Amino acid sequence: MTTNEWTAPGPGSWMRDPVHQTSAWTRYLYAMIFPAFERGYRDGFARYGVLIDRLDARVVNGWMFARPRPVGAPEKPGSPPPKLIIKAMFLLHPELRRRAKTAREVFRTRAWRQEAERWFGEERDGLRRRNLELQAVDLEALDDPELQRHLAAATQVFTEGTTIHFRHNPAASVPLGDWLGRATEWTDAAPEDALRALKGKSPASVGMNEPLERLAEAIRSNGRALAALDSNGAASDRIEQLRAASPEVRSLWDAYVSEYGHRTVTGFDLDDLTLLELPSLLVSTVAACVAGRGGSMPPADDAASRLRDRVPIEHRAEYDDLFSEAALMYGIRDDDVGIGEQWPLGLVRRALLEAGRRLQRRGAITDVQDVFEATPDEVLALLRAESTVPSRTELHLRADERRAQSAVEPPLTIGEAEGPPPSADVLPPAVARVINAMMLSLNLMVLQQPSRESVNGQVTGLGVSAGRYRGRARLVRGAPDFEKIVSGDVLIARTTTPTYNVVLPLLGAIVTDRGAALSHAAIVAREFGIPAVVGTNDATSRIPDGARVVVDGDRGVVTIEG
Repeated sequence: MTTNEWTAPGPGSWMRDPVHQTSAWTRYLYAMIFPAFERGYRDGFARYGVLIDRLDARVVNGWMFARPRPVGAPEKPGSPPPKLIIKAMFLLHPELRRRAKTAREVFRTRAWRQEAERWFGEERDGLRRRNLELQAVDLEALDDPELQRHLAAATQVFTEGTTIHFRHNPAASVPLGDWLGRATEWTDAAPEDALRALKGKSPASVGMNEPLERLAEAIRSNGRALAALDSNGAASDRIEQLRAASPEVRSLWDAYVSEYGHRTVTGFDLDDLTLLELPSLLVSTVAACVAGRGGSMPPADDAASRLRDRVPIEHRAEYDDLFSEAALMYGIRDDDVGIGEQWPLGLVRRALLEAGRRLQRRGAITDVQDVFEATPDEVLALLRAESTVPSRTELHLRADERRAQSAVEPPLTIGEAEGPPPSADVLPPAVARVINAMMLSLNLMVLQQPSRESVNGQVTGLGVSAGRYRGRARLVRGAPDFEKIVSGDVLIARTTTPTYNVVLPLLGAIVTDRGAALSHAAIVAREFGIPAVVGTNDATSRIPDGARVVVDGDRGVVTIEG
């Protein structure tokens, strides 16, 4: 199959996620993420009475495509059954009966609260502890069997954390979509406007602010540290001078780096860089906070009270109840993705690079990073020097093929069209409520599109975080571009993921090709209080790097001034 052929991997319609994947992924990542994706969603759907059994995922030309598999539906799509048959199925089909009962219980017991308690009370601390233990290991001191065990342990943490993240998607989407659907119905507010009421409810999106501000305060009060920060030396030298300035600065610096240094920053694959691998960016971020930019949270606005005031009085009590549940779950995905995905992904990268260096010295691979193109089983076999392993030529060809695949823009969907899902009026009320909430949240995470087209001198999209900002555009297409970002820049990117959080203190505004009102770029911009326009489709192709731009987050317009 060439990169110009897009044949569906099975019956039905298959869709890719343009917000979370912007390049072809490595084979090692796919081997880790597929089990987590399928298990996490399967468990999450079952817990919330969703009528989808699972999401099947396949790789086509290096890109991930997924197809939902409804409960009880045949593999090959067909016309939906008549309404009477659908209603009868909820009486006769055991699993559909279970799902309908579960959906009723979800709203009665507020099942998502159990997910929050489990995450914040148990799972989060457990994953964090294991990450800290893994990053404390001196990899060069390990022999090959020890390195294999270490790599397997890091891979396991990533898979477990990612499974939790996917399981949390229904848990967060149901209360959030349930509130948002009623809020927009009662107030006539656009979803992107209503979501501004949740500003401040996702503290993990800007979780690095607190330790960064403590570090900045210590540097401000230390002349040696300020001199080191202001010097013109190499970033690595300035870091060592900062750490030598005082025990307090060293302790706070090391604490910040311990928590965030090994997390991937430039994207969500194994060939993306961690913060520790971007010393200039690390120094620039700290310097911006020392200068008083980005280290503290913006003042709260009255978006929440303004929206509530628009709700009819007779619905306010219900609105308040729905809002409190949405607020509880709003930030859980940005929290779990940092600890359960970004961090262990960086640790898997670290271990694979050590394996790659050893394999390159032995002549088993051509380039150190070719190790990412092997599956986990193949990496272990290469370290054991087994005979049935991919050759160095094969692995290098895989890397070349993936780069070629990444240069091609895939279609959003492939395969044969499938009929529409059953209408809400034929479903049990609780099931319909779950589906409506889930679909609204999904649309606002991935599928929402702006209603206007760009015109000369302007790029339009969805205004998802209020405010107006004029600054220099910094076009970020890949890892090397991150260290070009300086304080006050406007980030222009295809999309953003939680890996971008560490550059937030530097940014004046965010503009993306992809995204919607619940995408990561929108959430972090609202939390950080900077203007954002997402879902433009063409910002990265129309806005030159270094151009002066004005970002209007209220109108969803970016003006190119030259």
